[in-house]
This record gives sequence, C-alpha cells and structure tokens, in this order.
Amino acid sequence: MDASWTARSGPAAPASAPIAYELDAWDDIRALSGPWDAFALANGGRAGLARDIRGETLWRFISGADTITYYNAIFFWVRSNQAEFVTVLRCDAPGMKRLDRMTVRPRPASGLSVEFAPIWRRPVGLPARSCAAGATAASIRCSICCRAPGPSGWEEVPAVGPGDPAPRYEICPECRSVGAEALSRASAAQACRRAAI
Repeated sequence: MDASWTARSGPAAPASAPIAYELDAWDDIRALSGPWDAFALANGGRAGLARDIRGETLWRFISGADTITYYNAIFFWVRSNQAEFVTVLRCDAPGMKRLDRMTVRPRPASGLSVEFAPIWRRPVGLPARSCAAGATAASIRCSICCRAPGPSGWEEVPAVGPGDPAPRYEICPECRSVGAEALSRASAAQACRRAAI
C-alpha cells in the first residue's frame, strides 16, 4: 500500500489531546471526552458540539455506505471478541491535515469507547476554490486516507475549501484491503491468546 497519506511533510502543528466518545449497545452517543467542542469547531461544524450530539445515534454523523460498513465491521469485531482494535486514519479539517490513531474498546453492556489520539497535525493553506464547478474526482474522498481518485489511482488532493461541494465519502481499495487484513490479524492474535489460556 502507498503509505504516503500517513507521512508527515512540512511543519507539524502542536498535537491536541485525544478525543473520545462512548456508545451504548445501539450505537447512541452516551458520553464525549477531551476537547470535543474545539475539534467540532475546527471541522467547521457547530452542529457537532457535544451538547447537540449526546444521545444521538452515531450513524447520523457518518456518511457513505462504505464508511458505515467499515465502522460496523470494527464495532462487531470488538463486541464479539471483547478486545480492543487499533488502526490509523486521516481526520482532516479545513486548513489542517490530521493523522489519528483510532482505538475502539469494549465497554459493559455491549457499549464501546472510541478514541482518536493525534499522531500528527499539519497546517495547509485553503485554496479559494479547490475543485472545478460541478462534480469532480476531488468531490469523492476516502474516509480513511482522505485521498481522491485520480488518473494514477487514489491521490493526495488539496483540502476542501470554501465554496467546494461537500465530498462524498467512500473507502478506497487500498484502505478496504488494509482494514480487512487488520481485522484478520486481530482475529488470529485473539485466537492465539484464547488457545494459550
């Protein structure tokens, strides 16, 4: 896999504290921790403030069938195995590229804790308009690596800027493959731990 999307180039910004949310068995958001409101505002969304999302279903805030399926697979694995799952993903905001470590842990009564810990942050300039008018390849983004489809495959693209359409999120073939491999490795490791007991 081309891991260029995980590489930090350019000056790093100070990393912020981890943020987390807790879900109940039905994936309703029960609690939030860390600098959640600052994170939501950096993403350009006052609708994502803690007071407004507590008690809502997580699926209201995740778009794209691929992304929902990806998260559901991880959540099912964690609940079924009662073990944590760790992966990395990009969580870019306007003007900031961000790579986070996502850790999903089981909680009592089939709940989950989902934490995003910063690995790196890199400020980027926002273009006045990064996409041409209408639908373009840059209007599709991978939910995991934030790349977009291009002539040479999935590529790094400029940040979504003011006036650009909201991207449609999918999961690129590489991230889909890496996610499946990570779940497979986690299952094998879990089986070895059980066999050793």
